[in-house]
Amino acid sequence: MNELTIGKRIQALRKERGMTQKQLADAVGVTPQAVSKWETDESCPDITALPLLAQTLGTSVDELLGGKRTSEPVLSGEVRDADVPTEEEPVYTFEYSTRKISAIMGGVFLLLAGALMILFKTCPGWFGEVGLWDLLWPSAIIFIGLGGCTSRNFSGFSLGIVAIGALFLLKNIGVIEGSVWPIGIAAVLMVVGASTILHQIFKKKKRVRVGRHTPVGDNRATRARSNYHEDGGFIRYHASFADDCTAAHVDRLSGGEVSTSFGDFNLDLTGVREVADGATLNASISFGELTLHMPRHIRTELETSGAFSERGIKGGPDPDAPYVLRVKAGANFGEFSVVYDD
Repeated sequence: MNELTIGKRIQALRKERGMTQKQLADAVGVTPQAVSKWETDESCPDITALPLLAQTLGTSVDELLGGKRTSEPVLSGEVRDADVPTEEEPVYTFEYSTRKISAIMGGVFLLLAGALMILFKTCPGWFGEVGLWDLLWPSAIIFIGLGGCTSRNFSGFSLGIVAIGALFLLKNIGVIEGSVWPIGIAAVLMVVGASTILHQIFKKKKRVRVGRHTPVGDNRATRARSNYHEDGGFIRYHASFADDCTAAHVDRLSGGEVSTSFGDFNLDLTGVREVADGATLNASISFGELTLHMPRHIRTELETSGAFSERGIKGGPDPDAPYVLRVKAGANFGEFSVVYDD
């Protein structure tokens, strides 16, 4: 097995245990599509997911990465003593998710805020003329940006938020004199420019399978943060603090309202057959990314607004596309794109 790729090793170990891709995905906390991409070598597991993945497959991280196998595979239904946690040997695992990282960043900020409040009360002379609020609100901006920087889909916009918070913090404590806005705008422009270049060079094209209008995957936390429904051809989709893929299948689209924040979201409209005359889809994106997957028989008239964001259309409809959908997209510190899949 050592000559195989990591994806083929995952596939072989999964089959040895008699598990389906969905069962493995549920155990590790990812979608079945992610497991499928691992096994076809389209992507690799996140390094933070390797310990739980190896434990689920009854192996070690070294063997999963191609090292020498140290034990026989564990077949489905077989239980070994080493696999059963005891009170003396508790097993702790960390399941990576954007929501967990954001929560951790929020907890760290609360610890910092509490420590500063104590220091301002007990040692006011340490801070001179700097006030508590002068430190807290730029720090909050920094931690919001850091939450986005540590997500799986690293975003240059999050790094720009960190830069803005850092500049105001340095201004408030007296390191920078004068207005920070010229420097801040220049820094954000540079970060956005670099992010745009890297995004176009390295980002893989996303594909979403068309299905009924249900979120892809079985992650309960994701479903709890996503709200989708249709009413007479009018779609409403609101999601936040998660990565989510939702496919709509309506015969005739009359319009829609979409709002997303703090996450990577895909709304698949390739199942739409017709578009009503004058149909408009209003989309609002904040601190995240939204991708609309469009069928080639529908042209998109895109109107965009917002600040510090990327917006655009990738690919194009058929030259004789009979339907037109008007899309009004407002994006702030985020990215919005319309994609025509091949």
